[in-house]
Amino acid sequence: MKKLFSIFLLLLLIVFNGCISKDESIVVSQDGNYMFYENSNSDIQKNSYEEISVLDSADDKNVNTEHLHLLNFHWLHNSYGKLFSIVKKDGKYGIINEKNEFLVNPDYESISTIYNGFFIIKKDNKYGYLNEKFEIIQEPLYLDAKEFSNNVAFVKFSNEKWGCISNKMKVLIEGKFDEIFPFINSYARVINDDKWGFINQKCEIVVEPKYDFVNNFYSDFTKVILDKKVGYIGKDGKEIINPTFTSGQNFNE
Repeated sequence: MKKLFSIFLLLLLIVFNGCISKDESIVVSQDGNYMFYENSNSDIQKNSYEEISVLDSADDKNVNTEHLHLLNFHWLHNSYGKLFSIVKKDGKYGIINEKNEFLVNPDYESISTIYNGFFIIKKDNKYGYLNEKFEIIQEPLYLDAKEFSNNVAFVKFSNEKWGCISNKMKVLIEGKFDEIFPFINSYARVINDDKWGFINQKCEIVVEPKYDFVNNFYSDFTKVILDKKVGYIGKDGKEIINPTFTSGQNFNE
């Protein structure tokens, strides 16, 4: 039994020793500025920043290790691929890698964290997108921009109305709505001129804004209100009960 326990301890030591990174970087602060410090270099790196985020991953690919063997267990925790940090330098935002090299020059008024493979960037009060390779795939053009979900994003056009673009940056709906709400069960509520309707996850208009209020689709049907009367519609946009009731519950999820 003691022999088995000793073998188990030995294996644990091998595993944890194999998982120690030789290229760890930490962030240090001095006089209100932030810098990278590498354990492989006793000198603090030259570039300093007004702000710096923790290192994050741009994709979900496993990191290739330099010493592949059966007792190397990096695959247990290597969920990171390209590491990056969003930094602020001279009042502008950019992106650096773990070696303190700029992947995106500090030219932007803001850069969001990555979400579903895209960063939102802001320049000259206009918004655009970077992809996970840190490439500009949409120059800042829109008055506002939201994160991608279901391969589409809601953006505000020059007419100050919201529309949709695809993850290929193709315009699906030009500026048409005063507001678009997040997708719930593949449908998003929209408002235009105080009237409510729906679009689907392909950014197709399912219900033109015509109701005074609509609930989200938590089932195949949802409640709508028109002229203070309650009715119900299906996901195809057709009324299954005309708005004639003074009150009514919504269908549960």
